[in-house]
Amino acid sequence: MDKEYPFGFAIDTKDLVLPAVVKEEVKPTPTPEPTTPTGTVAAYVYKDGTNELSIMHGKYLADSVQVTATAGGYDVDVTFPEGQHLKGFTVAGATVAEKSSTVEGDNTVKVYTVAVKDLTAIYNATVDLSVRQGPVSYDSVYTVQLQFDGKKNPFADIQKSGNYGAIVALY
Repeated sequence: MDKEYPFGFAIDTKDLVLPAVVKEEVKPTPTPEPTTPTGTVAAYVYKDGTNELSIMHGKYLADSVQVTATAGGYDVDVTFPEGQHLKGFTVAGATVAEKSSTVEGDNTVKVYTVAVKDLTAIYNATVDLSVRQGPVSYDSVYTVQLQFDGKKNPFADIQKSGNYGAIVALY
């Protein structure tokens, strides 16, 4: 039935006791400061287009980096423990500058500062190596992916996806 019936309510308030209104001072909830990772954080170096750690991870590139928050993002200091083999290092979407080079025994430790906007992103990097050690001699340019302050990539089925970096960043 589509009929309307007008009705109303009548409340007898002669014996109604209302509670007293107590006005409490409402304090604004403080906005938490955003957490910006600084200090030493994990770094991962992946073989190009995979979730498999590159041979460079820990050997040619240290498995941790030093992060400093900046006004425009982050400065990430990447260490190359065997920097004497390094001929070139670039990171797509970031500014790279050599910070230091020190000789430690038979190795030259090089530190590069990589200025990034998003610490959770995966960055494509090119590492140019020239190795001459005893019978081993090779010159190679490697494309790898770098991930700072992230969790190790858990996905095994998206290595060749064009959205690989975005998927891992979302994770």
